Amino acid sequence: MQKSLANDLKDTQWPITVLSKILIISLGDKTRIKLLQQNLGPEDLSKIAVVLPATDGKTLDVAALEKSGQYRPTDKFNTLTGGQIGCFISHRRAWKFLLKQSNLEHLVILEDDARIDKSPAAMRKLNRALKKLKRAGRDWELLYLGRNPLLANVLKRPTDDLVVPGRSWGLFGYAVSRKGARRL
Repeated sequence: MQKSLANDLKDTQWPITVLSKILIISLGDKTRIKLLQQNLGPEDLSKIAVVLPATDGKTLDVAALEKSGQYRPTDKFNTLTGGQIGCFISHRRAWKFLLKQSNLEHLVILEDDARIDKSPAAMRKLNRALKKLKRAGRDWELLYLGRNPLLANVLKRPTDDLVVPGRSWGLFGYAVSRKGARRL
């Protein structure tokens, strides 16, 4: 009975053994960071969370990026705003951060306005998904921790806890493996 209760409690907590480092991308809004840290819960965030300064798209000269070849729109209908380019640069910096850390195999990446559902039901679902991936011997690269609910009916679901990634918008948070960061 004790062992079962201990296992149940573990399954309702953040899977720190797998997702041990959280990187928060932020433009420096202290209120957003504080809300996210409160949402993440009682873990010692100084040990598991790092705040990475974001690139502010308002400061980017998109025309200069195009001229230098650092940014190429696919066509005149699919151009990115400075904010979208800044967001990409920030996430790319997060992937590079993971690759520089020899002791990390996975990294959770959140923008400072993300909200994580840490209810027991959500944590059980996350832990079940991680266990299924491990049992399947799959080397996962990217694991969405939240998806836009408008897409729920068009997703391919190999299991109740896992979906095949597809088009998405709105960032809720994700975990990336070292292999996934290299690919990105």
